[in-house]
Amino acid sequence: MGTDLSKWAVELAAGATFGYAMNKGHVHVPAIIMDQFRLRRFIMMKMFLGALSASMIAFAMLSKFRPAAFATVRARCQPYSIATLISGGALLGAGMAIGGTCPGTVYVQLGAGIPNAIPGVLGGLLGAATFIAVRPLIKRVVARYPTIRNAELNAGSSTVQFALGTVCLCASLVLEVLVPSRQETAMLTAASWTPTAAGLAIGALQLPLATMVPTALGTSSSFVIAVCRALNGLRASRAVQTFIASAEAEQTCGDCSTSTDPSKIGQAAFVSAAVVGSFLASAGTTATPFHEPLPSWASSFAGGFLVVFGARLAGGCTSGHGLSGTSMLNLTSWIAVLSMFASGIAVGLLT
Repeated sequence: MGTDLSKWAVELAAGATFGYAMNKGHVHVPAIIMDQFRLRRFIMMKMFLGALSASMIAFAMLSKFRPAAFATVRARCQPYSIATLISGGALLGAGMAIGGTCPGTVYVQLGAGIPNAIPGVLGGLLGAATFIAVRPLIKRVVARYPTIRNAELNAGSSTVQFALGTVCLCASLVLEVLVPSRQETAMLTAASWTPTAAGLAIGALQLPLATMVPTALGTSSSFVIAVCRALNGLRASRAVQTFIASAEAEQTCGDCSTSTDPSKIGQAAFVSAAVVGSFLASAGTTATPFHEPLPSWASSFAGGFLVVFGARLAGGCTSGHGLSGTSMLNLTSWIAVLSMFASGIAVGLLT
């Protein structure tokens, strides 16, 4: 029990830090996310590059000095069909461009009191439920397409990770010089963090999560967990029993059972703490997200649906693939992230 409690404590602390840093860097503001895909503002990209830098270096250290822990975390990365990686990543990117949210950011928005977080969460829950329902069909359809497997990293992988992490950090700093964040939004005050600093704090969370839980950053599974947990109380219904059995059989979510295994609810603890961390970051600040234009509730709902459905289809979100998978040099994650940005930019420029 003591070990389980310590893991929960790490998840809670990491989640609170995640929510606090995202809020302080103002990367949770829907308009800032949407404008990134319209190529009008680059606050989100600075944060992403900063987080990717710290994440890369964290996993470089882990693979160099704690190879067993690194192998344990990386073993969770499953092979995926190239069709689901590309299509899922594309849906995720489109949802971010439409709704100004993503599976992890929506919890930060909720803690900050952004009204659009409510339809975003509801859309995400529907996206998770829809994914569970259609996953057996998806599995049959994509069986004809090649599966991408993540080859084992060679002995020099830590060097590659460290080099890429350094490049990402330099790119983020160059962006900050060329396009100062304080010129991109009036929300940045003396109490704010630069997007790069916020990203570095988020990426650094990989070390405690990987060594003490062990897991990596990721948030989209929390929606599937929530749907499955909610349906557990309705098992008397034959239709619900069939629905949950399908999810369990397809290994969509181990949390569809009534098990109270702490490892299965760690991500739920993480995202819950992210809400609290964001709330604390917003307390007492005079700069609010309401100074920025907000998307319609319909757009937020549609965006929430797309980002969660797309993330589960691709097997990861902007945290799971975008930070964790790419930092472990997983080919599957690089494919999903490239698809996400390509789709998001295309949709952003058209809307």
